[in-house]
Amino acid sequence: SREEPVTATNDTEQLNQYDRQGRLGTWREPREWLHVAYAALGREPKDASVYAALPAAGSKGAGVSDLLIYEEAEQALKEAIRLDDEPLACSVSLAGLYHDKSLLHQYLHDVPGALQACANGIKLLKNAWGQKHSPKISHWLIESQSRQITLLTNSGDLHSALSVADESIAFCEQLINRDSHFIEAQDYAGAQFTKANILLKTGDFIAADALYSSCIQKLKEIQNKAESQHGARLLSQALMNKAIVSRKRSDYEGAARIYDECLSMLRRLMAKSADWRLECEYAQALMNKAIAIGSRGIPETAVALLNEAIDIFKRLVQKDGRHEAAHYLSGALAQKGNYLRDIGDLTGAVAVCRDAVKILRQIVITEGRQELSEELALSLFN
Repeated sequence: SREEPVTATNDTEQLNQYDRQGRLGTWREPREWLHVAYAALGREPKDASVYAALPAAGSKGAGVSDLLIYEEAEQALKEAIRLDDEPLACSVSLAGLYHDKSLLHQYLHDVPGALQACANGIKLLKNAWGQKHSPKISHWLIESQSRQITLLTNSGDLHSALSVADESIAFCEQLINRDSHFIEAQDYAGAQFTKANILLKTGDFIAADALYSSCIQKLKEIQNKAESQHGARLLSQALMNKAIVSRKRSDYEGAARIYDECLSMLRRLMAKSADWRLECEYAQALMNKAIAIGSRGIPETAVALLNEAIDIFKRLVQKDGRHEAAHYLSGALAQKGNYLRDIGDLTGAVAVCRDAVKILRQIVITEGRQELSEELALSLFN
C-alpha cells in the first residue's frame, strides 16, 4: 500500500493552469523581483514591467520563461549587492528571490536546481542574521531550511535532511531560550514537523510519533489563541502524517480517528478558501484513511473512500488542469485495484490498475519523471 505523507498526461498539458502555484507553494511573478533589482541599481523600475521573455507554450514553457526572468533578476541583485556599501536589504531580497526560484525549479521537476537555489538563499539569510537580528530574517531562515529539508527528504538524501533539521530545531530552541521575540511558536512547530517527516521516511516511527504529537499540541495551543489559515493547514498536515505513523504501528482504529480529525479540519479550511492544494490534501487524507480501513479487513469501505478521493483527483487533473495531482490519482486507482481484487472483482481490479499504469507511464514519459520508473515497473508487475 502506498500512503502519501504531506510534504504531484499527455492530455493535460494543454489544460494545465500556470498561475505560479505549485504543490508546495506559490512563487512571485519574476518581474516583481526584477523591479526590486532595477530600483536597487538606480534603473527605471518600469523597465522591469516590459522585460521581454521567450514565447511560451503550455505550463512548462511558461515556467521556463519565468525562470529566465528570475535569472536576469538574480544577476541584477548580485550587481546591486556588489555596488552597495550597505547591501543587507539587497541580500535579503536576493534570498527571497532564491526561495521563489526554488519553488519554480521544483515545479519544473529540477530537483538539483531547487536545492541549489534553496542553499543559496539560506547562506544569504545566515549572513544577514549575523549582521542584524530581526523576526523577518529568522522566520525566512527557518522557512527556507524547512523547504531544503523537504527537498532533501523527497530526493532520498535523508542523512543531509536530518542534519539540516537538527540545525533548524537547535536554532529555534536558541531563539526561544534567548531571544523569544525573534521567533514565532508556529515556526518551531514547523521545524518539528519537517524533522518528523524524515523520521517517518527512515522508519523510526516511535520518534516520529513523539515529534508529531509535540507539533500538534503546539499548533492546537496556537490555534486556540489566534486561529490562522496557515497554522490550521500545518496542523491538518501534522495530523495526517501522525495517522500514517499510527497505521504503520498497527493502530488502525487510532489512525482512522486521527484521519477523521484531519478531514474535519480540511473541510473547514476548504469552506474558507478555494485552494486546489487543500482539495488535493483532502483527497490524500481520504486515500490514506482508506488504507487504514483496508488494513482492518474492510475493503468495501476502503473502496468507497477511494472512489471519493479518485473523483477529486480526476477533477483536479482533467477539469482544473492540475497535473501535479496526476501521481496521486494513479496511486489511488492502484490502491482501489488492490481492494477490488480482495473483494473478488477481478475484472474491475484489472481495469482500474490499467488506468493507474497508463497515467503513471504518461508522467514518466511525458514529464521525464525518471524517479518514478521503479514505481512504474512495480505497477506493471502487479
